[in-house]
Amino acid sequence: MTMKEKLKNRLKQDKSSLVAGLLAAMALNFLFFIYGTLEMYFLNKADLLFGMVQVLKVVVPLFLMGFALAGAVFFVLWITNEKIYIGGLISYFIAYLATYIQGTFLLGDLPIMNGTPYEWSDYAMGRVKTIAAWVIVAIIIIVAYKFLKKEKFFFMVKILSVCMTLMLLVTGVTLCIQTESYKSEEIITTFDREFEVSSNKNFIILMLDSVNTEVANEVIEENPKYQELFTDFTYYRNMLGAYPNTLYAVSYLFSGDWYENDEDLNEYRRRVFDESQLFDKLEAMDYTMGLYTGEIPHYKELTEQFVNVVNLERTVTNYWGAAGCMIKLSGFRYGMFDLKQFFNINIYECYNYFTPSEHVPYTLSNEWLYKKLQAEDFQMVDENWFKFIHVDGAHVPWELNEDLVNIGQSDYKTMVKVSLNVVEAYINELKQSGAYDNSVIIVMADHGVNSGVEKDDCYRHQMPFFCVKGIGEEHEFKISDAPISFEDMQTAFLRLLDGSSGEEIFDWDENDERERRFIFYTYGDDDYMMEYVQTGHVFEVEKFVPTGNVYERKTILE
Repeated sequence: MTMKEKLKNRLKQDKSSLVAGLLAAMALNFLFFIYGTLEMYFLNKADLLFGMVQVLKVVVPLFLMGFALAGAVFFVLWITNEKIYIGGLISYFIAYLATYIQGTFLLGDLPIMNGTPYEWSDYAMGRVKTIAAWVIVAIIIIVAYKFLKKEKFFFMVKILSVCMTLMLLVTGVTLCIQTESYKSEEIITTFDREFEVSSNKNFIILMLDSVNTEVANEVIEENPKYQELFTDFTYYRNMLGAYPNTLYAVSYLFSGDWYENDEDLNEYRRRVFDESQLFDKLEAMDYTMGLYTGEIPHYKELTEQFVNVVNLERTVTNYWGAAGCMIKLSGFRYGMFDLKQFFNINIYECYNYFTPSEHVPYTLSNEWLYKKLQAEDFQMVDENWFKFIHVDGAHVPWELNEDLVNIGQSDYKTMVKVSLNVVEAYINELKQSGAYDNSVIIVMADHGVNSGVEKDDCYRHQMPFFCVKGIGEEHEFKISDAPISFEDMQTAFLRLLDGSSGEEIFDWDENDERERRFIFYTYGDDDYMMEYVQTGHVFEVEKFVPTGNVYERKTILE
């Protein structure tokens, strides 16, 4: 009998089992490559900074390749060995259902996706739950096969595969609509004109992510070169922040408007940027403005306000790099527990493979800015310039040495030195360009961070670094312990624009006593916020205490 005749007879006798295998192959590949990646994209769109069309260009070919491969394997097994084919189909269907369950219901024990290496043993409960899910699903499917006739089992596989795929399709469309990911406009920040400075006036904020003032104080005291670096600056080491995370801290910094889970977050961010007193005054004083950060609300009016914010569709410039990122996104959510560590991804790095043709997307890389400062000179222009420049600073992962060389594993204190070395390179370039004296320069952090040293319950997120000099300011490095906070920043910004020195921008003296407010939450759980007050110096962490006021999104928004 020829292969063609054998295939024809097999199709007559048992086409249903082949269709079941092909539908199962379709279902699993749809779940992992299309639904899984799009779901993660919809839920993390603000951090991924590229469009749904670009994602589809990557994941649809992945789905087709995965489906073709799985379908080919099923076809070969089906035509050559019925028992092996049925065993493979049962195993594959078990994997499909277990994958769906673990990615939908067993996510409570996962770390956040920022590229940090984790001790996966700390999440061992996730392994137990995953194993339990696989065992239960395996028992149910094997029992179903034993008690059902083959035709009924194959029918069950076909029905579940089709129905679950349709359910995921509906869920995906709903998520797309809810997150407005279907909108074609892509608002991104770029490096455009970052190295221009004004021959008239500059207002520059260098924001070093996650630098806590307590460790920065140690570094400055131990290293005279940093005291020399901050000649003309006043170091306010008793600064209290507002939030433990960049998104909220930056929104508050530019507005002075607290977010208490009492409105839609996107509407809040849009409103506070739109109503910022700082931005209004800068525009009135004819400043060209640049926001060099990813922490912006995504609405097209920003493209008219900030010269480096553009409305631009991205293109996929490295397909396999982009595919690797998409696979990691889905695998981190839907992969088996012991495989998830291999899918650990820094989601902020994904957009390296989705690059617009006319602009270079802004990245927070310490190394990138440092190398750029070594290689290029600032360009002097006549227009006034406002720049908000956000860099990684001391944010995890801690991988650099003091010379900004990636050594794989570093520590927090070294990363604080890295941050200050980037500042040193930037200030030196300002001096060489002749723009230093006519510049307001603020070197600050958005928030602090726990340094990794377990002491005093390890509260450190509330103490961001803050150092400032005004235009034409000349004096020795000064330290102030005045009790100031992010609540004072709006007034401070406006005074600096009016020509005040860094010593004159706050209304508080070192001997003043003050109760300062901070809203705390655990990263990834901002639905539940707690109000704290600092009743002493920020270094006195025992005086950072909860008030009992809680702001819970699910309660307030019902």
